[in-house]
Amino acid sequence: MPHLYGGSRFAAFIEQRSRAIIEDELNRHADWSPARSLKQMAGKIPHEYEGGFFIELIQNGHDAHPHGSIDGTLHITLDRTEGEYGCVYVANRGRPFSESNVKALCDIAASDKPPGQDVGNKGVGFRSVRQVTDWPEIYSAGDSVGSDQFDGFCFGFARPADVLRLTNGDKSARNRILEHIDPYFLPVPIAERGSTVKEFAVQGFATVIRLPLRSALAKKEALRRFTELEDSQSPILLFLERISSLTLELKDGNNSRRKVLHRSTRTITGLSGQSGYRFEEVGLADQGVSFWSALL
Repeated sequence: MPHLYGGSRFAAFIEQRSRAIIEDELNRHADWSPARSLKQMAGKIPHEYEGGFFIELIQNGHDAHPHGSIDGTLHITLDRTEGEYGCVYVANRGRPFSESNVKALCDIAASDKPPGQDVGNKGVGFRSVRQVTDWPEIYSAGDSVGSDQFDGFCFGFARPADVLRLTNGDKSARNRILEHIDPYFLPVPIAERGSTVKEFAVQGFATVIRLPLRSALAKKEALRRFTELEDSQSPILLFLERISSLTLELKDGNNSRRKVLHRSTRTITGLSGQSGYRFEEVGLADQGVSFWSALL
């Protein structure tokens, strides 16, 4: 089990947040529990994103890059050889996780993304990963990117053993929290890092999301959705204006493969600046097509 308490300020922030949420719930005496209502709501979200977890993570990776940038990088790895059922990794070179990012991810409809500047701003899409995993993990750089390890916000979500620790060994309190609070509201620090996570850090990525696949069915679903990305006739990078490349990597023994999608832009002079819009020609060389796009 990878959940260990760390001593950094990042780990302390996560620990204190979850303890405060638990304390608030345990001190509530009314029969009605907001946490319990949110748990029921959270359980319905994955069904609303049927098959769309890769798209949601790609959009989140895009939004992690600063507004106005055009050279962002995303990398998706589906490693079907790792663990019992395989593992998905989604990495980006954008901004490392901040306190507000942690709060937004561990809540519902509390996104810190400005409407109109990002692809998504509802704060619920991340929960679509529950289609294939029970225990996602997030690893992010600290104050700056470039270290050979992720030394910032590195966390998973509270399993029963974590809740028992957070309730100071009180089994009755643990049971109440497990009944009332969805684990995704309770982040816990992660101290252990596998070799693939470390490799992303060495390569200079800012954040990587790790999804250990839960079952043979989830393994099959992940491959299906990954293949859809590879074979898609829809230009997935067309409206992801901050991204210049998306790497799709499959690790599957002799069937391993890699595909890189590229995006480039050229400003259309004479039109840009009119009515506050910027007109661009978007080139998607891998698909042999180009488009015109009008952006605010």
